[in-house]
Amino acid sequence: MQYGTNQARGESQAAHNNDRDHVVNFRKPFKNPYAIEWAERQEIKKTSIKLTLLTIAGHANQEMVCVLRQETIATKASQSERTVQRNIVALRSMGLYLGALWL
Repeated sequence: MQYGTNQARGESQAAHNNDRDHVVNFRKPFKNPYAIEWAERQEIKKTSIKLTLLTIAGHANQEMVCVLRQETIATKASQSERTVQRNIVALRSMGLYLGALWL
């Protein structure tokens, strides 16, 4: 087999990918499935508020903390930033959201 052939590159790439299987990617946040289940159980009538909560919960870590910016939440939930701001105020008034931390 000659170096530089597609087959050699493929084998080299496969070996490199196998090395990655044992590396923990600390940049990828841990997603907490309990946070999503908790958010789904909340009785919220307005779908916009529920969608904001689910988006935040979908990015919560093990400590139930989410560090997304409001702009990012808006993009992920297909909402305007102003809608996200209003929804966060509503979630706070319901006692479901305190900054980036839930009760």
